Amino acid sequence: KLQDNPATLANQLKWDTFVMEAKGRLKTIIIKQARCDAKLFATECRRTFLHGIIGYCKALAIYRITLEGCHDPRAKEDLRAAAVYCYLRSQAASNPIFHTYLDADKDTILAKVYTAYLTSNGIDSFRQDDLNCIGNLAL
Repeated sequence: KLQDNPATLANQLKWDTFVMEAKGRLKTIIIKQARCDAKLFATECRRTFLHGIIGYCKALAIYRITLEGCHDPRAKEDLRAAAVYCYLRSQAASNPIFHTYLDADKDTILAKVYTAYLTSNGIDSFRQDDLNCIGNLAL
């Protein structure tokens, strides 16, 4: 019989070994790709989330300042950055926004936002009173 033939049994053993090795390699490749996908999705999620928050804060701050009758000559980008900074500053340090979406603690995020967007050549774009006012308007 063909199934009891030693050559058939040897070929079947080779085939089974090949399939098991291929499954192991494929599993490794699939897991690697899944990790890459998860990292990309997390990055895109953070980017999309921050973009939404920035848009919301900008719109809310401009609306409230207009409603209050204030006419601030600052650029929209400065106002947007100040609104985001004030929004983040108003959140509790335990808020998942910091560790889940931004991967850092509150103080680190605030320092990065302040340094990157609220200072120019070491000079503050806003006084702390201005930031407090924007923070109160945005609440």
